[in-house]
Amino acid sequence: MVQYDKNKIFTSIITSRTRETFEVDDTLIQLGQQLGMRPQILKGLYKALRKLEDVYEYVPSFGATFTCHFDYENQEAQIHYNQLNQLFSITDLQDFMGIVDSVYSPIYPLGSVVELDLELLPEELQKSLAEGPGPLVTISGRKMPLQEGFDDYVVDYLARIWPLGEMPGMDAFFVSNMMIERLRFEGYSDDWESQFTEDVLRATQLSQQQVSTAFMRSEDFVRYYEPYLNTEEG
Repeated sequence: MVQYDKNKIFTSIITSRTRETFEVDDTLIQLGQQLGMRPQILKGLYKALRKLEDVYEYVPSFGATFTCHFDYENQEAQIHYNQLNQLFSITDLQDFMGIVDSVYSPIYPLGSVVELDLELLPEELQKSLAEGPGPLVTISGRKMPLQEGFDDYVVDYLARIWPLGEMPGMDAFFVSNMMIERLRFEGYSDDWESQFTEDVLRATQLSQQQVSTAFMRSEDFVRYYEPYLNTEEG
C-alpha cells in the first residue's frame, strides 16, 4: 500500500494555501499535526462547534488534555493542548479544521460500510436510520465536486442506506468524514486503488485547495442552500 508522510504534506499544504487569512507559524503547524494524528479530538471539536457548546474537552487515559473554549459573542475560540496555545476566530478555526481533515482523514474504498453519528444528521434522516440495523451506509462515490460557484468544497462521500442500496425513490446522500462514527466494513483495496486514492483523489483536493462541505463557511452555506429553500417555499 502507498505510504506518505502526512505531517510533511500538512506543513507544505498549510504554508502554501491562499484562501485563509490566519498566520501560519510553528505553533499552528504543530497543533494541526497533533489534531491530524488524533481524529477523535478533531471530530469532537467539530461536533462541539456544530452544537454551539461553550467548552470542548478531551481527557485521554494517557497524555495531555485538549481544551477549547468558545466565545460566540466575540466569534473566537481558544485552544490549549500539550503546551500549545492558539487563539482563532470561529471562521479561522473552521477553515483550519478543514485543512487538517483534508490531509489526515482516511478515504475509504468504494463499498465500505460506515456507521454515522446520528447527532450530526438532519432530523428526518435520524428518524429513518435510528431503527433496524442502525445508521449504516454504503459508500458509492468519493470526493465529489459541487456545482460551479462552490469550487472550494468537495463532498467526501456519496452514500446509500445499508443494506437497501440503490432503490427506486431513494436518493444517495452526502456524507462527510465528520459524520462517520466508525468503519464497519472496509471495501476492496489493492495497491492500484490505494495509489489512485492518494495520488488522484486526495492530491486533486489538496492541489485545488478544497475542503470538505462539512467545513463550508456560513455565507457559502446560505448561498448553496438558498435555491432549495426558495423551491420549498414556492
